Amino acid sequence: GKCFRGPNCWLKIDGRSEVVEGLDTLDKIEGLVARAVPSFQPTEVERQVAKLKYTARRARKPMLRLEAIDQAMCVLGSEAEAAVNNPHLLGQLLVMRARERVKSHTGDALKDAQTALSLHPRWAFGYVVLSQVFEASGMTREACDALKEAAKIGSGVDKRSVKKHIQRLARRRIHEVETAEVPSAISLYSGKSVDDE
Repeated sequence: GKCFRGPNCWLKIDGRSEVVEGLDTLDKIEGLVARAVPSFQPTEVERQVAKLKYTARRARKPMLRLEAIDQAMCVLGSEAEAAVNNPHLLGQLLVMRARERVKSHTGDALKDAQTALSLHPRWAFGYVVLSQVFEASGMTREACDALKEAAKIGSGVDKRSVKKHIQRLARRRIHEVETAEVPSAISLYSGKSVDDE
């Protein structure tokens, strides 16, 4: 019942739970993290990337979101350097970029999602995004398999929502199989299709 006062966060410190409301700026979020984990001190690169991720998530236009993601990628350096020095941040940015490109550049989105998962093979949300890419590519079976992996890992995703999506994809897959063209007995025997006659 607190979503209308968002953005908010459920926080548990020393066994005590609370909902922190009004997290509408990066400074407020950083303050919350500092309160929850006093020893956490982000590096300058982490701060710059966090600011750009925050900007990307709130931009209304896809072009502006991609621009902020690309700027964050530049802060990390080359992809090879980032894979060694900041694999977690790189994986997050690759998944963000994959989500933005899923419809316009599906092949690139697939590569991004797969690379993110190679950096973090036990990341449920990475599998959710991989599923979205497979689904956009018409690869329903693969999309369903990726969601099953996300559900198996479980942390960081809404399991109930993932299971509903798996069921929807499974129904779609059954429909695809049932409606696939099946050659008739005549075409198998004669080598001609029914349309040729």
